[in-house]
Amino acid sequence: MSRLPTWIRRAGARVLAAACTGVLALSHPGVSVAHPVPKATPRISYAVGGTVHLGHGATTVRMPEFAQSLYYTSVGLLVRTNKDGSSDGGAPFHFELVKAHGKVEKLGVTLGEVVPSTDPKQPYLAWAKMKGGHIRVVVRNVRTDRNVAVVAVPGTFDWGGWIAPPVALVGNRVYVGTNDQTQVVNWRTGRARTSTTVPGSQFPDVHGNHAVVDGARSTRVVNVASGRVLLRVSQKHRFTFVQLSPDGRFATASGGMGVGVSGPFTVYNLRRGTSVRLHKADSGYGWSAGGDRVYRVNGSTMTICNATTGDCHATHIPAVPPIRASVTRGSPTSPERSPRHQVG
Repeated sequence: MSRLPTWIRRAGARVLAAACTGVLALSHPGVSVAHPVPKATPRISYAVGGTVHLGHGATTVRMPEFAQSLYYTSVGLLVRTNKDGSSDGGAPFHFELVKAHGKVEKLGVTLGEVVPSTDPKQPYLAWAKMKGGHIRVVVRNVRTDRNVAVVAVPGTFDWGGWIAPPVALVGNRVYVGTNDQTQVVNWRTGRARTSTTVPGSQFPDVHGNHAVVDGARSTRVVNVASGRVLLRVSQKHRFTFVQLSPDGRFATASGGMGVGVSGPFTVYNLRRGTSVRLHKADSGYGWSAGGDRVYRVNGSTMTICNATTGDCHATHIPAVPPIRASVTRGSPTSPERSPRHQVG
């Protein structure tokens, strides 16, 4: 039986104990697309129903259930599955790890109505759970299928309709969407602090060193360390959905959110301060594993676009049935962002 470090905070002190163990994106039943990573992970992935397509569809992998969300990790594509592909009320959720060559490994993880997270540069899956009214963050190595840490998190949680707060995994940090203030936990040391840039009672959409912060009049992309605003998108006249690329280098904006988005799709290069505008895609865009390409799937055509230049090229793929919400793409943002309603 393996053992893992568990940090429990009591009266401000950190107590190290050992506990026994036994860990986009997207929420509609149908086509999914995925984020950035090494050779172990397919560069581009999407799913239709219970079938995951790797690359341009030459390799397909059948899941035991509907492929509900896709997450990039450093050791493969992580597929969250459930009985019908739905997000709200879709629990229980299960996980399969798909390697670039199509090999599949089932994980010993079953989650309820929670919002997990991965960092595409790491082999970990993180999520939150409640125990006795207290919040815990669990981090699991998906390569070994073992928990590597369970960390106690200060604060309370009662918003959004989930059974535990949503999280965002970035390196050693886990951002936890607790009430009023977002907590930032170092899962390796067990230390927790309150974020001064990411507000509480919101989905913590954090990638790399950047975060999306929703407001009544505008949505901002900020530097999580300094709070400096890198991008501001007005919400005065119509709702515009803003999200980050898997590594946080780019931000995207589109009218509406998820299936049925309207208007152009804009990609912002946050370092250069430039942007490119792409055609709208009713089923949305996904990110490549390298974080430098976006792509959309329509019928038997996959269109891949350079995130910096906007140059696009079309590739033939196995035809996708013309059913709304039928494609799941890899996306850095959980389908549940914006309490219980987000499609990445």
